[in-house]
Amino acid sequence: MNGACLLGSPDKNFAHADTLVCLNDSMESWGNDIQTTSHTPYRYIRLVVPKDSLNLCEISFFEHDGEEPIHPLKYSTNLRPLTSEDNPDRMTDGLSATGWRGKTNGDKGFVCWELPYPSLIKKIHYVPYWKPYFIQEKDIVLQYWDDAWITAGTQRWEKGTLTFNDVPQGTIYRVRIEGTKDRIFTYKNGMIQWY
Repeated sequence: MNGACLLGSPDKNFAHADTLVCLNDSMESWGNDIQTTSHTPYRYIRLVVPKDSLNLCEISFFEHDGEEPIHPLKYSTNLRPLTSEDNPDRMTDGLSATGWRGKTNGDKGFVCWELPYPSLIKKIHYVPYWKPYFIQEKDIVLQYWDDAWITAGTQRWEKGTLTFNDVPQGTIYRVRIEGTKDRIFTYKNGMIQWY
């Protein structure tokens, strides 16, 4: 993401584009908020990366100081998925634990999002890509805190994502995998915050 720039434009040809922000290598692993000062409504947002590849878990665009991101978003890109499991929709699915990896044939990469209507972007939230750390053939135990650690379920990871059902909200959680350190986290509005 170092050197990537986000551009905003009222037209899909980006004839009247503004640079909203250029990113550096100083970013938080679990989420970054960028406040913008633009006074122009944009219908299109383009992320231009300085290399031929992109790895991104999540990106959201917000109007005013609203809590809900702008949706639905359509995208176009010159990047192709690295694997059959990689889906560009994962960048805007509202879940920080999912992500997307893409690569070009040597050109600089880009992703362009079409917003549902011209929007005055006040905040951009993004989460860089981190490879999931699951170990095959080991039990993955999800626990939540309710005056003691309570097991919500145990699964084995083969590939893709894991889903645990009937887990209460608004508490802290931990993932236990034999032979590794426990990971404590919170989960709110689709975003994981690891501790």
